[in-house]
Amino acid sequence: MIDIQKIVQTNFNVVQTQTTIGSYKKVLFVCNEQNSATHREAGIAVYTGLGGNSADITTIIIPNDSKKDDSQYISDTILSKKKQVSGTDDDFIFVCLCSGIVSTASLLWSNNGVLAKLCAFSAPYKVIPCVTAYDTTNIDHTLPVAVKLGNGLDMEESAMAIPAYFSKIELDKGQSLKDYCYTEEKEIDENYSVVQIADTDYEAYVSKYNFLNKVGNKFVNFGGNLVNGVSITAQFGAIAVENDIIKAVLNTMLKKQYLNNQGLNNIISAINDAMTRYTYNGFLEQNGVYTGETYVDTYTTPATTLIKKGVILPEGYYVARIPMSKLTMNDRHARKFTPIRIFMQTLSGARVVEIDGTIVD
Repeated sequence: MIDIQKIVQTNFNVVQTQTTIGSYKKVLFVCNEQNSATHREAGIAVYTGLGGNSADITTIIIPNDSKKDDSQYISDTILSKKKQVSGTDDDFIFVCLCSGIVSTASLLWSNNGVLAKLCAFSAPYKVIPCVTAYDTTNIDHTLPVAVKLGNGLDMEESAMAIPAYFSKIELDKGQSLKDYCYTEEKEIDENYSVVQIADTDYEAYVSKYNFLNKVGNKFVNFGGNLVNGVSITAQFGAIAVENDIIKAVLNTMLKKQYLNNQGLNNIISAINDAMTRYTYNGFLEQNGVYTGETYVDTYTTPATTLIKKGVILPEGYYVARIPMSKLTMNDRHARKFTPIRIFMQTLSGARVVEIDGTIVD
């Protein structure tokens, strides 16, 4: 459930969101103080070599003291930066951690490590962490993290190839959200030695990691997924659309809606406007069959069925509302609209966004 009032209280940039719909072309690069210039230079080389703009890279340097291995400090620093730019043209979804961000891989991937904390960020501050790995020993495959495998020689900061690819996606263009898998990475020298993967490991690796391999005379990325098996493109689209919905609802709330059907209609209209680009950029499956479970809402008595599994969604999504006539007395006193649910059928499955609309003072 997304509570708009809580978003305002946590410093979402309400001023800048008046006209902005995110492009999410920026990337946050995080490295520690030791050799930060070397790491950043390598990261920029990968990013710009694949067509990314160096001006889109924001760098955060973690002090090379006790804070270097302090996962809470590192994640708090990143979250603070994310809150600072959320709702602006400088908003980012990808966070690339340099190969030496912490002392050991176990500190990076532990249950209470940096990556676990970054993956726990809630909307509208969700991010996709990206790391370069030279082996798969400590990787937690339950986390939505993008990993680029390197050979430890000429693949330093190669994870920056991932946000570089997505920086070129135009969310307002038709069929622009395409899979990262099999993307040519032209900046690689023809003498580059690719990561060697045994034939018996290939299927497992290609479903969880990203790595370069040669097809003919071209180097292309194999994989396209997070280590938990979810498509990076699907995760990127899901975070982007959720952020855009939040911005649309918040902007509408800031215009002092009346707590009535017209006010609710204004919110629904804003959501539909935000969803428009996702109906044709490839994220939503138009005329798709909804594969999520039948959703029965218990806000009212008797309960209301908002959507049934198997229904066809012409636009790829459906905005469900509870009539304002069903508004509870408690919510009326709290100046809340009845709940809104956005059901989406994406090319990677069904998703639901829940909105709790509170009138903003």
